[in-house]
Amino acid sequence: MLLGLYCSGCVDGKSQTADRNQQRSTEEGGINYFHPDLPEPAGRSGRTSSNEAVSASASNRRERTFEYLQVESGFMANGGISNQAAETLLRSSRSSSDAIDRMTIDAASSPDAQDLTRHYRSSLERAMGQDGFLDRLACGLSICIGIARAQSSADHEAWGHRLASDRSSPTYSYAEVSEKLGAGYENRFMFSTDPELNSISGN
Repeated sequence: MLLGLYCSGCVDGKSQTADRNQQRSTEEGGINYFHPDLPEPAGRSGRTSSNEAVSASASNRRERTFEYLQVESGFMANGGISNQAAETLLRSSRSSSDAIDRMTIDAASSPDAQDLTRHYRSSLERAMGQDGFLDRLACGLSICIGIARAQSSADHEAWGHRLASDRSSPTYSYAEVSEKLGAGYENRFMFSTDPELNSISGN
C-alpha cells in the first residue's frame, strides 16, 4: 500500500531538493511529496493553478462568496489539504467510505456541490475507461473524495495520466493510496478543485 501526496503549491517543511522519487510502504510511514518546480511524477502533470479551462461550476464557485461545506472544512489546514487528515482518511477503506458518506449528506443541501460531483464523476469515468471503475465519489465545494478499482497498477497509472491531462477538470492538490486487494487494486483519493487550496499542509 502506497500513499502519495501531490500538490501545485509548496509542501510545509520539505526541502525542494528532496528525493521525490523515493517511495516507501505505509508500514514504514512513508509519504511522497512532490514540488511544482520539479518534474511532475507520471500521471500528475497539469495539476496546477495555471489551468485556464475549468468547469463552469468551479468558475461560478469562485465568483460568489467563498464558503466550504462543514465536512470538507475538517480536511483543511493552513490554506491547503491537511496531510494528517488525508493520511488518516486514506489509509483505511472504512474511513474513506465514512468520509464519502458524510460528504454526500452534507452536499445534499448544496446544488453547487452536487454539480461539482457530477462534473468530476464524468471526468473520472471518462479517464478510467476500461482501465478502472469508479466505485464512489463525493465532492464538496472545494474537495472531492473517491474510491476506484483497477486490475493492475499499470491500469491505475493509465487512467491517472488521462485525468491529469483533462484541463476541464483540474486538481490543485491530490492525495491517494493504492492498495492491492485480492486480484486487483483499490485506489482511495482526495483532491482539491479550488486553486486556493493548492498545497498539502501540516496541521
